[in-house]
Amino acid sequence: MAGIFTGHDLLELAMQVERNGFSFYRAIEGSAKTGPVREVCQFLAGEEEKHLALFQGLLDSVGRRPLPESYAGEYQAYIEALAASRVFVGEEAWRRLAQQARNDTDALNTAILFEKDTILFFSEMKGLLARRDQPVLAEIVAQEKGHIRRLVEVRDRAGRG
Repeated sequence: MAGIFTGHDLLELAMQVERNGFSFYRAIEGSAKTGPVREVCQFLAGEEEKHLALFQGLLDSVGRRPLPESYAGEYQAYIEALAASRVFVGEEAWRRLAQQARNDTDALNTAILFEKDTILFFSEMKGLLARRDQPVLAEIVAQEKGHIRRLVEVRDRAGRG
């Protein structure tokens, strides 16, 4: 049936989010004006690669059965709404956003928004994965929250310096 998403489909989307993040952080790293911003972006790009590998490992376990819906088209509408957000704009668009940042603070603020959108999406995915796979996703969400804390710290230090 067209329009019915599976856990596999959502993991594919999650993997795209991680690829977008990797591209974004590499672009910021390349244009950063200060060492701390370059360092945090290098670290976060590596984190995105790790998360991508974790999601790849989960793909086989989720299968392709349709996700349970409260009403027909629920997940289609939800995914379309998420896709309209910046988290799914694509790798090239994230590179452009990084290059358009006027300064490191702008780039870090955009990165914080990316991480927030990522947390929202991954939090929503949690209930759609098998119980045995949920701890992996919960750990990734916790790491994404840590990414926000780290980005805010670097941004706030840069603002004082």
